[in-house]
Amino acid sequence: MEQAKNFYFGYPRSEVNPSGEPLPTQKKFHKSVKRYRLLAGGFATGKTTALVIEAVKDIALPNNYILMGRKDLGEFYNTTLQELLSVIPAEMITNHDKQRHIIYFINGTKVIYMNLDDSRLNRWPNSRYLGFYSRLELRPG
Repeated sequence: MEQAKNFYFGYPRSEVNPSGEPLPTQKKFHKSVKRYRLLAGGFATGKTTALVIEAVKDIALPNNYILMGRKDLGEFYNTTLQELLSVIPAEMITNHDKQRHIIYFINGTKVIYMNLDDSRLNRWPNSRYLGFYSRLELRPG
C-alpha cells in the first residue's frame, strides 16, 4: 500500500481478497530487487493486479514515461486497463486520450499503452526514456 500526495492506492478489496493485502506470491514479486521479474500463474491468480501495483509506484514519480501493453490490445483493454483504472484515484488523471492510447497524470507522468506485436518489441524496451515497461503475456513461439 502506497500513498502519493494524499492519494491512496493499493490492492483492491474484493470478495476474494477482503483484506486488500497481496497474496504471498505477489509479496515475493514486489520485494524482488531484480531488474527483470516474472510472475507466472494460472487464470485469476493476481498477475495483472501485481503488475498494475508496480506500475502505479512508477506513475507516482513525477514526469515518468511508462509503456504497457499486450500482444492483443483488446485483451489489454478488457483486463489490464480496467485494473489500472480501478486502482488509480480518478483525481490523479488529467486526461485519457483513448485514440492515442495515452493517460496523462497530474504529476506530468504519461502511460502509453499499445499492442506489443513483434515489430514493436525490439524498439521500446531498450529506450532510455522509459521509467517502466511491462509486457503482460509471454507465449511460446
